Parts: sequence; C-alpha cells; structure tokens
Amino acid sequence: MKRKWVLLLLVMGLVIIVGSLTFSRGISITGNIISVTPNIIGGFPVRREIRFDESMGGTKPTPRIPKSWRFVGVSNGSNVNSNNLWFQDKAGNIYLVRGFTSTGTGQFTLQEGMQKINVGN
Repeated sequence: MKRKWVLLLLVMGLVIIVGSLTFSRGISITGNIISVTPNIIGGFPVRREIRFDESMGGTKPTPRIPKSWRFVGVSNGSNVNSNNLWFQDKAGNIYLVRGFTSTGTGQFTLQEGMQKINVGN
C-alpha cells in the first residue's frame, strides 16, 4: 500500500514539473515525445499553426496567405467567438477570411474558402 502512494506522488510530481515546463518554456508534449517549440516570435512561443476546421474529418493542408497580401484588419464575425480577417492584394482587391476560436482549446481555426471584393476600374 505504501508503494502505491509513493508511486502516485512521483507521478504527480512529474506531471507538475512537465506542466510547468510546458507553460513557461514553450515545451509541448505529443504522445510520448517531449519537444521544444522552435518558433519564438517577439518572445511568444508559436505552439500551433492556425489550420482549417478538421473536426469532421482528416488532416487538411495548412492554409497559406500570399506574402504579397497586406493585412487590412479584423472585425467581429456573425457568430459568437468568430472573427473576419481582411486582406488586400497589390491590385487593390479585398479578401475576407473567416475563422472562429474554440471555447475548449482557445485555438483559432479558419473556415475553408474566402470571399473577394474586386476593385473597380
């Protein structure tokens, strides 16, 4: 009985140590592998890329915004926890990319497809 308590305390201590490392140093745990997050931008560790909604199926390719596009702004979406991301290309066309934040994980997810407003002549 005493061995079970000692083992339980050791496991709890390991969970606390790994949890504090994960929070403070950008270390992520995937399955049985512990890896250090390589991307740190402005002091913030990048823990996960923003992806398309994969809740209803398999893995989808990571979305890419063209480098030539300029970020115009963000606005509230029509649903709770949703946002609209506005971009402009070099020709002046405006693109709307919609996304939402999951309440359970706090991760931002992009909806597939976008809308476009063409510039007039």
